[in-house]
Amino acid sequence: MKKLNRIILCVLSAAAMCVAAQSCNPLTDEAKEVVGNYYIKELSDDVPIMELNDNGKAIYRTIKPEVLTISAEADWNVVGDSLIFDIKKDKVTFDGDSSLVGNIPNHISKKIVAHDAWTLTLEQSGVQYVYYRRNK
Repeated sequence: MKKLNRIILCVLSAAAMCVAAQSCNPLTDEAKEVVGNYYIKELSDDVPIMELNDNGKAIYRTIKPEVLTISAEADWNVVGDSLIFDIKKDKVTFDGDSSLVGNIPNHISKKIVAHDAWTLTLEQSGVQYVYYRRNK
């Protein structure tokens, strides 16, 4: 009986660890497909605009070349047909002329138009942007 109880306890512990591991990664299946670093070549070829990490954490940047870069830590996911960022306002940094900084939103949503292994096309306010992916 003791041996059976130990086996049951081991099975339950393993099941609990599997559930805990899945709950630590909140990304949807769609989000897992777009994990990576994304660049807009005209803005920066060496600093990614978006760093979409596989743990649901991201760095989202706004870049005005040679003037200002705003970097914000965020939680991210794909919900429906949109890429969603929840910006952590206390984790925003500026490099350059911070007098140009306007309102920083708490939430950013961009419609996913298309994606493949190399690009992610997003639409915001009727304008489409093509981001180029480089995996880590």
